[in-house]
Amino acid sequence: MKNFFLIYGLDKSLINNEINNIKEKLKASEIINYSLDKDNLEDIILDASLTSMFSPKKLIIINNANFFGTVKSNIDINSLEEYLKHYNSDSYIIFSCSTEKIDSRKKITKKIEELGTIIETK
Repeated sequence: MKNFFLIYGLDKSLINNEINNIKEKLKASEIINYSLDKDNLEDIILDASLTSMFSPKKLIIINNANFFGTVKSNIDINSLEEYLKHYNSDSYIIFSCSTEKIDSRKKITKKIEELGTIIETK
């Protein structure tokens, strides 16, 4: 299973269904939820970098990852770009984005597409 997922769409319930499907397949006992509305991306990346003491697999869900969308975001994604170069293979990250479209021209979107799976909910 790939380590990165980007799930986007306008219907939150469909996004949540996809997240639950991944949770079931992954069977991670450590699941951590973050929201970029209130959590710092650098702190999330630090958490993803650390190996879990309690579980061989750690699932991190990052809600409101709207920097993948077409609207300009003020979130600094440099730490995420660096993490993707040498990521922790025991950590799995789901980015959820409540937007109709993602910007496939962005470097970060291309990298997630290369390393993971992008799922559009309809």
